[in-house]
Amino acid sequence: MRLFLFASLAVIASAQQCDRACLNGWVDKYLEAVVAHDAKRLPITANVKYTENGQRLNLDDGFWNTATAIGTYKLYVPDVRMGNAAFIGTMREAGAAVTVGLRLKVENGKIPEIETMVIRNPTAAANIEKSGSPRKALTESLPADKRVSRDKLVETANKYFTGMMLNDGKGDYP
Repeated sequence: MRLFLFASLAVIASAQQCDRACLNGWVDKYLEAVVAHDAKRLPITANVKYTENGQRLNLDDGFWNTATAIGTYKLYVPDVRMGNAAFIGTMREAGAAVTVGLRLKVENGKIPEIETMVIRNPTAAANIEKSGSPRKALTESLPADKRVSRDKLVETANKYFTGMMLNDGKGDYP
């Protein structure tokens, strides 16, 4: 259930620390604003940075003009420590199913950064929706003894990019 469905943006903005539910609420508000084609529904910074499929756009351009509905598949990935809310899910564009990847940065009750990826493959999006919901492994916390540090995760992720740049097959690129 969406925690902030009926909450005002003032309540969201007044939160000192945005927890997991709060960040998920920001995603919901963002998706609702996109479908309504109304960026004024969001508290954004004066110099908000918006990208769609890697291209910098004005906030109300691109998918903001063509989105028609929020889909049924939703995977929220909140990062409380960094104030980021990530989302992978489905939406509708001109009635066709699309897959959306999203990252919002939330600072001091406003959004300074938004990254959106829209994958326009209706068959793939329909198949994602058929799965019903994210796999259990994607939504459950790992036991403390199975976790690694955030720094180790960043180090491992960066090895991918190093491997792509060097492309030498000699390094440690898991």
